Amino acid sequence: MSTNAKSSVVGCHLFNLAAEAGGSPRFVAFATRLAGEVQGGVRKGDHLMEYTLLTGVSYEGMVARSAAALKAAMASPSFVSDTLAAMAAEGVVCEQTGAAITATDLIDACTGTGRGRKGLLTAYEQTLAGVNESTSAHVYEPLAVDGDLVPGCKVYTGAGQPSDPKAPVAGTVYLAGVTIASKVVERSANGDKVASKRGAVARAKAYLERSLDLPAARYRTFRLLPGEAVSLKSGSVAFHGAEGGKTVLPGAKDIATLVA
Repeated sequence: MSTNAKSSVVGCHLFNLAAEAGGSPRFVAFATRLAGEVQGGVRKGDHLMEYTLLTGVSYEGMVARSAAALKAAMASPSFVSDTLAAMAAEGVVCEQTGAAITATDLIDACTGTGRGRKGLLTAYEQTLAGVNESTSAHVYEPLAVDGDLVPGCKVYTGAGQPSDPKAPVAGTVYLAGVTIASKVVERSANGDKVASKRGAVARAKAYLERSLDLPAARYRTFRLLPGEAVSLKSGSVAFHGAEGGKTVLPGAKDIATLVA
């Protein structure tokens, strides 16, 4: 089999996984190490993680459902006042200044168009119209095996960063889907990375995504880093979350332990 993935083993197994699903969504459990970030001269946040994703789903469909849910919430006459009160009760404030979220911040979090203040609904509608193009889209292409495209997977084609061993290299595979469950298997030796402080609009958007359970917010893309072992398991039946954050796929079968 020929593929544009750096690891033909990973590319072909993902192709077989998709073929076995026959076009239907499928649960995939895998373990991979996060890239983390170099801060203060050391890499932090490069935890070894387990994830369960629902792959093969339509991102556009999730965006459409998210837009409908947000519009329905915004239609309430008390949407602004109720949401501001709920955020204040939870202590949701601008992390950069400590100031409370204002009505202007909340409205921009929904329908803003300004630089750094693009709203969720604005982004959803641009995505559905096909005009919300990522600035990095040009360095990716769909994962292909023997000329067939693998749904929910893409391959990095950029130049990378030779000075960073955790940066993607040409042929790195990315797997996308709905995050169902996650678990830290092994914490980074240097601890968590220090998160950047978010502004008022970003905080309001995060609150709306969580409080309204907007499905598009759970759609994530994970890279299978070169040289990292990746364990892929699949299951066509519903998952169950076990105690301790473990993810169980009833009837799951081991696809492979691979090197990305």
